[in-house]
Amino acid sequence: MARINLTRELLDSIRKSGSDGKHRELADIQKGFGARITPNGAISFYYRYTGSNGRHRRQTIGAYPAMTVSEARRRALELTQEVEHSNDTASEIVRKRERAHRTEHAAKVVPTIDGFIDGHYGKRLRATIKTAPRTITELRKLGKAFPGTLNRISVQQVLEWAYAELEKEVGEDRIMCPASVRRKLTSLRGLFSHAIRLDFITANPVAEVMDDNKALFDEGEGRDQWLRPDMEIRLRAALDAREARLRKSHAQIDSDARCDIVYGPDAAYVDHVKPAVLVALGTGLRRGEQMQLQWPDVDFDNERIRVRKATSKGDRTRYVPMCDEVIQVLKAWKAQTCSGPVQPILVFGNALGEVRREIGPYRHVLAEAKIDSFTWHDLRHSFATRLAQHGVPIERIGKWLGHSSLQQTMRYAHHCPEQQRHDIRALDRASAAAATAHAAQVAA
Repeated sequence: MARINLTRELLDSIRKSGSDGKHRELADIQKGFGARITPNGAISFYYRYTGSNGRHRRQTIGAYPAMTVSEARRRALELTQEVEHSNDTASEIVRKRERAHRTEHAAKVVPTIDGFIDGHYGKRLRATIKTAPRTITELRKLGKAFPGTLNRISVQQVLEWAYAELEKEVGEDRIMCPASVRRKLTSLRGLFSHAIRLDFITANPVAEVMDDNKALFDEGEGRDQWLRPDMEIRLRAALDAREARLRKSHAQIDSDARCDIVYGPDAAYVDHVKPAVLVALGTGLRRGEQMQLQWPDVDFDNERIRVRKATSKGDRTRYVPMCDEVIQVLKAWKAQTCSGPVQPILVFGNALGEVRREIGPYRHVLAEAKIDSFTWHDLRHSFATRLAQHGVPIERIGKWLGHSSLQQTMRYAHHCPEQQRHDIRALDRASAAAATAHAAQVAA
């Protein structure tokens, strides 16, 4: 009897086609497992084996569709251990168990990237990480680049894709940075690792590419952009100039439906841009953390901001102290935005009370300040760099930034040479103490 791979689709098609009035048996590729179709079209699963007396025996497992194909297949594997094998030696039992495992693996239909996300990996991501929707979207894009089943995706395919990505143009005179390619491959690597755990495949080609080609994704010393004193002067001047221009055109602002919040001439700020930039520069919050910041999280009494676990990238609550400027800015901003009948929850929410994705006019402010290649995240780098330059311990900076490891914060260590010089003088003091002790021994 020819062996086939029993699937739900196959059995459903048999049921729909109706009975032919004959007994039929379908032997699965998993040894001993099969399905029996009666003359009236009823389908049941069975397990066939050889008893200790050498005779063939068959045990009914269950009926379809009350029992699924996967459930019946698992039950057949269990029966390989439960039926009478009293004459088997220990080595024979081990051999049969290994064979049962191999047949179970062979019976699995290896999915594509999309199929594995839908059937298995998507559930795991949604249960374990907050960024699951974004990760799943990224993986589906990779599924189009690798359309075959997981076991057909080779190391060479992954490597060629990485080469192509690293040469891809993403803007004028810009190509894809190695960190972006590494981030995509890291997501795909996790998918393959989970497929291995579930016995769909036996090798992870993405892990091989990343482990054997580390230099390919190395960005050198990385980005070190922060707000120098002259840049900060220009940035603050551009913010003030924008405020002055908008105040002069308040009549137009009041009549423009595109303006989400309208303020009177006595308001501290014309809109959210200047206070948002100053708070980012003075707290080092990530953009997502700041845009989701709520007024109950701003503790003026203890002069600190609470970054909730739900909004923190580090997946834990932390507290960031506020300097005098941030306190003044937020007090003025709260008095301005919370004075009406509707009390907003978000500190920098839009007119509908929703979370902003970005501060759009920020790039125009940078252009007016003649500051190039400076992102919103660089305000966070500036916060940490200035703290390091003024001797704040690296461990404390990392705690305020919400870093999960000290290694992440060490990128700012070279910005505190005075502290390093002070620390290294400990060797001078130790040498002087040793010399003094030696001189005392000689004198004695």
